[in-house]
Amino acid sequence: MIAQGINRLKRVFSIHLIFVFTLIQIPGCDQPAGVWHKAMSLAKNAAHGHRYEEADNFFKLALEESEKFKADDNRRLKTLTTVAAFFSQRDRFDEAIPLYEQALAIREVNSGEVHSDVILERNRLVQLYFVVENYAKAESLGLPAAKMTETVLGENHPELAEITRLLGSIYSERQNQNEAESFYQRSLTIEENQTPLDTARLAIIINNLAVFYHDWGKLPQAEALYRRTLELNQISKGNESLDLIPVLNNLAGFYFEQNNLDSAWSLYSRSLTIYGKKRPRSNYKKIALLNKLAYIHSRKGEYPEAVKKYKRAVRLIDRGTGMHPDQIDILTGYEKVLKAEGELEKARHIAERRRKLETTVRVLHKQ
Repeated sequence: MIAQGINRLKRVFSIHLIFVFTLIQIPGCDQPAGVWHKAMSLAKNAAHGHRYEEADNFFKLALEESEKFKADDNRRLKTLTTVAAFFSQRDRFDEAIPLYEQALAIREVNSGEVHSDVILERNRLVQLYFVVENYAKAESLGLPAAKMTETVLGENHPELAEITRLLGSIYSERQNQNEAESFYQRSLTIEENQTPLDTARLAIIINNLAVFYHDWGKLPQAEALYRRTLELNQISKGNESLDLIPVLNNLAGFYFEQNNLDSAWSLYSRSLTIYGKKRPRSNYKKIALLNKLAYIHSRKGEYPEAVKKYKRAVRLIDRGTGMHPDQIDILTGYEKVLKAEGELEKARHIAERRRKLETTVRVLHKQ
């Protein structure tokens, strides 16, 4: 279920950069001592060094030690939020949520329900409930969280724009189109009135509204907003940033669905060019782009170009990316265009490879 939630979010961006949370600073923790202090220090060092299993063990020890503190001891709160953030960053949301719930309960007792720290903690939990697809809980906490955010922080505060954007996403998932649109529009209005204007945050909200209109079949509105998202991201991130690729792909996917293959090809090609210049460590997304471009060439009867793209995709898979989700589609398309080009022997080898892979997948699914 969690994996489905992450997949759902691949087109919907978060102002909080989804799961990479900024911890609220907690005073009074300058000189903690004993096993707890050692465990926290070693855990942070291990996490910083990407030794995640080691960090996990030390964080769990720190949690155990923190239970010995009184509820109003700031070390208890610091432990809960730090470990929860670590779990969130590792996509272990079912483990993070109970810790954030405990932290929220402590904050409510220590600071009162109308304190700004309590509001931020609530809003963070709403986001996590949404990620794990617990929409009922996200809604029940999100509505009062939005009201409290407005009361304490003000009707034009960026945090209110974020929580109303999130409520828009929640109601969209719950098939409540009118409520979803209302919250998305309110979020957009708040963000557009910020001074100075934060183009990166504004682009996130506009993108999410574009996805909403796209999903509900309001295609002219979706296209206009996708294009505006791209313009804003080019301003805030530059024309060759890797962060621009999801935005390009969203608009390309929109055109692809509308059978506007030339526009889709242009945007996917631009994404591929950025990958080529930035050379990210992972070729996973590059393979997916090559598959899209090859398919478009095939649809247009441009078989030599399709062969080149499929060949590059297969070569990258063979370099060690492992089982790619598009692998069977790539081999199927590759076989088709090879046959169209009269390369029957090569097509036979690709077909044999595809059949073996399909057999392997069937066996894995049965296990």
